Amino acid sequence: MHQPLLAQTNSLELESENGLFDFKLIEEIVLLENLVPQPVNINHVAFDENYIVTGSLLQSVVILYDRKTGEQLNLIGRSGDGPFEYQRVTHIQLVNNKIYLNCAENGLIAYQLDGKGISQVIYPSQFVSNFYVDDSENVFAVYNNQSDDNFFIDIFDFDGQKQSSNLGVGNDNERWLSPFTNGGGIYLDTPNLIYVLKDENKIVRHNINTGVSESVTLKNERFKSPPLTKSSEQMRSDPTALFDFILNRSMGSSLYKYENYYFHEIDHRDKQTSNYSEFQILNDNFEQLDSIVIDNPTTKLLNEFSLNSFKNQIAYFRADEVTDRNLLFIVEINKK
Repeated sequence: MHQPLLAQTNSLELESENGLFDFKLIEEIVLLENLVPQPVNINHVAFDENYIVTGSLLQSVVILYDRKTGEQLNLIGRSGDGPFEYQRVTHIQLVNNKIYLNCAENGLIAYQLDGKGISQVIYPSQFVSNFYVDDSENVFAVYNNQSDDNFFIDIFDFDGQKQSSNLGVGNDNERWLSPFTNGGGIYLDTPNLIYVLKDENKIVRHNINTGVSESVTLKNERFKSPPLTKSSEQMRSDPTALFDFILNRSMGSSLYKYENYYFHEIDHRDKQTSNYSEFQILNDNFEQLDSIVIDNPTTKLLNEFSLNSFKNQIAYFRADEVTDRNLLFIVEINKK
């Protein structure tokens, strides 16, 4: 099996495996605290040319930063069960100077940049692994879960009316490990919904208007997870085995589009190489053109890369274990 060359995050420039693209570090930002102590275990990030928004799943803290200075600007909403409050933030999106948060209990919430709530759409959910608001802000899609064995995609408008339902159900018989084996990346470009069936290693394009779907199975030897050799009952009763199984999975977690390319990010985790992330670069037919692999050996095993994109830029975090500060890296991917 081909072993990837793992690039360091402080590399100024990195060629892709097939030499078709450049992967260049353009910014390294130290996120500076002045409103509240920085959250640990940052899980989500969204950004554009002016702002950075971060979220922490464990602490339920969402913060707006100035991209140029790294200074905290505002707290976005707050943790709780009331209107415009949230728990378990599962994803963040920044669209037209609005901040969108999604969580299982409180639905999709939109905020102004000053942190004040604008709108809130609550829908039945147990866990939302991903969501996407289209650029027109007319509809949004969520990778939803309402039971222990059923992950699917729903599309809603901002009146809370369901436009499509039960799309993208895969055949993952390990869904009881939720949220560790939930749905993958999702991208909504009306009328096309693009999503990842990560446990099947497939990308699907679904036309919302016609109901026609097409899928492509990605061929990547690195995208493999170990087989489940014990029953769910045995795994639940043995925390060590469960923890070991979770730490050795490859998960297709993000999907972004820029011009005619898709960036498909996969988190690889295994004991030999620690955590590393792979960016597959796909054309509009989902054919894999190239791949870029990044790694940072100082990153804690459980501190996964947290990603989002803006145009052809991708951001990811790591915690500096010496200063205990959060660092944001922004890289640019360009075709040669």
